[in-house]
Amino acid sequence: VFLDGYELGWTKNGRFSTSVRGGRRWLVILAPGYVPYVEEVVLEPGETLVVQADLRRVRY
Repeated sequence: VFLDGYELGWTKNGRFSTSVRGGRRWLVILAPGYVPYVEEVVLEPGETLVVQADLRRVRY
Protein backbone atom coordinates (compact mmCIF):
# COMPACT_ATOMS: atom_id res chain seq x y z
CA VAL A 1 0.00 0.00 0.00
CA PHE A 2 1.47 3.34 -1.10
CA LEU A 3 0.34 6.92 -0.50
CA ASP A 4 1.88 9.67 -2.62
CA GLY A 5 4.69 7.30 -3.61
CA TYR A 6 5.64 6.33 -0.04
CA GLU A 7 5.17 2.75 1.14
CA LEU A 8 2.82 2.62 4.12
CA GLY A 9 2.90 -1.13 4.66
CA TRP A 10 1.31 -4.44 3.75
CA THR A 11 -2.23 -5.73 4.03
CA LYS A 12 -3.06 -8.43 6.56
CA ASN A 13 -6.04 -10.66 5.75
CA GLY A 14 -6.99 -8.14 3.05
CA ARG A 15 -7.05 -5.19 5.47
CA PHE A 16 -4.75 -2.28 6.19
CA SER A 17 -4.95 0.57 8.67
CA THR A 18 -2.71 3.58 9.33
CA SER A 19 -2.87 7.25 10.30
CA VAL A 20 -1.81 10.01 7.90
CA ARG A 21 -2.19 13.78 7.61
CA GLY A 22 -5.15 15.20 5.73
CA GLY A 23 -5.09 16.45 2.15
CA ARG A 24 -5.49 15.28 -1.44
CA ARG A 25 -3.44 12.10 -1.95
CA TRP A 26 -2.81 9.29 -4.44
CA LEU A 27 -3.47 5.80 -3.08
CA VAL A 28 -1.81 2.88 -4.90
CA ILE A 29 -2.22 -0.80 -4.05
CA LEU A 30 0.12 -3.33 -5.70
CA ALA A 31 -0.32 -7.10 -5.58
CA PRO A 32 1.47 -9.78 -7.63
CA GLY A 33 -0.72 -11.01 -10.49
CA TYR A 34 -3.17 -8.10 -10.20
CA VAL A 35 -3.65 -4.81 -12.05
CA PRO A 36 -2.41 -1.91 -9.87
CA TYR A 37 -5.22 -0.11 -8.03
CA VAL A 38 -4.89 3.70 -8.20
CA GLU A 39 -7.29 6.21 -6.64
CA GLU A 40 -7.10 9.87 -5.71
CA VAL A 41 -8.47 10.34 -2.18
CA VAL A 42 -9.20 13.45 -0.13
CA LEU A 43 -8.51 13.05 3.58
CA GLU A 44 -9.81 15.42 6.22
CA PRO A 45 -7.89 15.74 9.52
CA GLY A 46 -9.15 13.12 11.98
CA GLU A 47 -11.31 11.43 9.34
CA THR A 48 -11.51 7.67 8.89
CA LEU A 49 -11.58 6.74 5.22
CA VAL A 50 -12.60 3.24 4.17
CA VAL A 51 -11.51 2.17 0.69
CA GLN A 52 -12.77 -1.08 -0.78
CA ALA A 53 -10.39 -1.88 -3.63
CA ASP A 54 -11.64 -4.36 -6.22
CA LEU A 55 -8.41 -5.82 -7.60
CA ARG A 56 -8.57 -7.40 -11.07
CA ARG A 57 -6.31 -10.26 -12.12
CA VAL A 58 -3.82 -9.62 -14.92
CA ARG A 59 -4.74 -11.47 -18.11
CA TYR A 60 -1.92 -12.70 -20.30
